[in-house]
Amino acid sequence: MLLLRLIALNFQDSPINLKPLFEELDRRMTVAAEKEALQQIAQEVARRQAFRLTFQNGARYDPPRVKKGDSIPLADMAAIIKIEEVSKDMIRASLISEATPEKLTLGPFSVNYFDMPLIDNTKLRDRRISLMQLENDGTTAKVRVIVFDSYLAPDRFDVKEMSQTLQDNVHDPPSAKKQAK
Repeated sequence: MLLLRLIALNFQDSPINLKPLFEELDRRMTVAAEKEALQQIAQEVARRQAFRLTFQNGARYDPPRVKKGDSIPLADMAAIIKIEEVSKDMIRASLISEATPEKLTLGPFSVNYFDMPLIDNTKLRDRRISLMQLENDGTTAKVRVIVFDSYLAPDRFDVKEMSQTLQDNVHDPPSAKKQAK
């Protein structure tokens, strides 16, 4: 636990996805106190990330406990987070943009104690939104929503998307496309 805490806190500003490590350790642990300590380490890192990401030009929303069907309005974003499910240790939610006529819906996505705002966020226009789970009793949850400038977190890429782009550029390079026009 000490080693994990040192790794997590020393690399909290790096976009390293520690969630799979936390989840694997959580699955292997059998002692409730150890599981709780693991969650506390993850939440400490997430809180520190949230503070840094929202320190300048960011926003933080701490609604009261939420349950299935609740919505969290993000007034600055013309968007809401719709809570679709609260189950043991997990929340499922969708982000709905009210700035578009068709009310663009992103998600649903799942959030547990091991999600980190720097990695686990959704880009909407020039901002990123992250939902953090702070407490969960299986039917209601205490959450925190943070909104921050998109440049503070790197864009994630899909390997399939990247390989398709590379393949397109090899078979039809951008210079050939310009000459064809």
